[in-house]
Amino acid sequence: MKKISLAMLLACGTIFASELAYPNTVKSLYLNPADKSPVGRLLPTAEVKILEHSGDFVKIQIQGYVQGDKTQAIYFSKGPRILNAAFKKNSGIKEKVLEKDGEYSKVSVEAYTTKDGFEKELKPMMDKASALFSENCAMCHALHEVNEYTANQWPSVFKSMVDRTAIDKNDRFLVEQYLQKTTTKK
Repeated sequence: MKKISLAMLLACGTIFASELAYPNTVKSLYLNPADKSPVGRLLPTAEVKILEHSGDFVKIQIQGYVQGDKTQAIYFSKGPRILNAAFKKNSGIKEKVLEKDGEYSKVSVEAYTTKDGFEKELKPMMDKASALFSENCAMCHALHEVNEYTANQWPSVFKSMVDRTAIDKNDRFLVEQYLQKTTTKK
């Protein structure tokens, strides 16, 4: 019986290891699960790989792009400033360079965060953000088309008006990420 239970426990551990997930809210990042002070933040919709579970925490791997030697900001892609994660200066986070392409490097970092607040699929979150945008952002004026602004313009445009909406503070970064990742305007 003990052998069967141990085998089942090991099988469950490998089922959850290396799964892809997406945070549905801004999450604090830590160097270790026992740390009290976060060293960074993970933004909604950033794809992460869950490497291991540790009590109420998970160890995650985040991939993205850094510009030059500014390793505190990990971007979703080269060019537009769409954050996946941001770290305090001198946070102690070690990035692994996967490839270098001009002024950008594709990197991978590992950190810990709480295990709650993750989704297995991105589409339902983007659908929710789209609905929040269209339901709330046409109350005072005609709804802006998603492609009306670039990925770099959307954050300031959205922040200038979001306080006049009923969008919950926990969903604001989700909507902002939706706008930045959906626009095709260059």
